[in-house]
Amino acid sequence: MKPAIRFTTIVAVVNIVMGMAFTLLPIPEMIYHYTITGHWVRQLPFLIWWSFDVYAGFVYYFIYPLYIVIGFSGIIIHMGFDCLFCILAAHICVHFRILKHDLGNLTDLLDGTENIIENRKKVNPKLFGIVEKHQIIEECHNRMNTIFNFALFYNFFVSSFIICIQGFMVTAASGYTLIKFALFLASFLVELFLLCFYGHHIVESSILAAEAAYHCSWYNTNHQFRTIVLQMINKGQNPLTLMAWKIWPVDMSTFASILSASWSYFTLLRTVYAD
Repeated sequence: MKPAIRFTTIVAVVNIVMGMAFTLLPIPEMIYHYTITGHWVRQLPFLIWWSFDVYAGFVYYFIYPLYIVIGFSGIIIHMGFDCLFCILAAHICVHFRILKHDLGNLTDLLDGTENIIENRKKVNPKLFGIVEKHQIIEECHNRMNTIFNFALFYNFFVSSFIICIQGFMVTAASGYTLIKFALFLASFLVELFLLCFYGHHIVESSILAAEAAYHCSWYNTNHQFRTIVLQMINKGQNPLTLMAWKIWPVDMSTFASILSASWSYFTLLRTVYAD
């Protein structure tokens, strides 16, 4: 869990820095413009449609703090989704590791000097507990898939376009606008990487649990033990995979494909813009 905590801390720091850049950088920009020209040019962090002029009079001084609240509220919601997903995925991976350890030590209970009945009394109850734990992990995975599948689908669907647009803005912008878009691009890439990384980690952990079942010396046990272990091995042939609405698997291959698509859109946009 410590790596997950470190990664989520990095996500939080990047998002907070991005929020500060988007909401607070217009202030030093206005001060710099005033020192150069002697005139105040009021700015706002981002565009929102209002039914009145937000730059006029004292209304501006009430609206600007509202922009800060809106910006950080969106960042907290966005960050909460990422951190929750990573922590839950890390919990599933930890339980798979515990399951792997239990399977590896399962046949250590066997004693060659005892008869088959005594060995069965020792091993079978623990094996049943491992099977029950494996079923609980699968149920947790299915619930997590149900909760996050649409949000992951939306995230992956718009990711390639957002990365393309932000990359283009980074190459075209200057000044503090460049800093804003660069931080936004970095934040989005870190978020996408973490989602795919922990989704891929679940796949690898489920495969390792199946391999541990295969290497647990099942061939020295009774028929019931071998049958149960064989079922676990067969399940391991189809590793647990989180899906983005049954379209994209949440793993590193999806991360690579999104980056590849973003680069294709980016080069096309640069070509059109250059022409």
